[in-house]
Amino acid sequence: MMKLRIWFFTFCICLFFLPDTQAEQDGVVGVSLINLLATPEDYVGREVLVKGFLESGLYSGLYTNHLSAEIMDWPSSIFVHDSTLEGDLTSSCKKKYVAIKGRFVEIQKRYELVEVVEVWDIKKKEPCWDRQDQEDTKESVEGTDKS
Repeated sequence: MMKLRIWFFTFCICLFFLPDTQAEQDGVVGVSLINLLATPEDYVGREVLVKGFLESGLYSGLYTNHLSAEIMDWPSSIFVHDSTLEGDLTSSCKKKYVAIKGRFVEIQKRYELVEVVEVWDIKKKEPCWDRQDQEDTKESVEGTDKS
């Protein structure tokens, strides 16, 4: 019975880190966080879809799991650049397992996800942040300022 539990747990972990094949058809490369950390040079400058545990605070990063985030295991994480004015991206999606679509870059010998387009809550299977929603909100606020 114990072997079956171990096999099932391993199988679930492997499924979690499988790349999203649909994303590859859209010009986005689906990649596991483990592969992104192991061979970052293969993905620099490309738009990627990657899954992991998002933690925000002093360092907003995508970690392999919540335990790595708790101990702030920075070498096993990718920095997530939140370009929103109020920090909406990281505040609305923090402490969740997410799938993030954005551009993977190297800045001053550090790898980062920038130009994030959307972030999906994996458990709820719905977006927890979307750049389009942010632009729509900005336009409606600007529209009310003009009147």
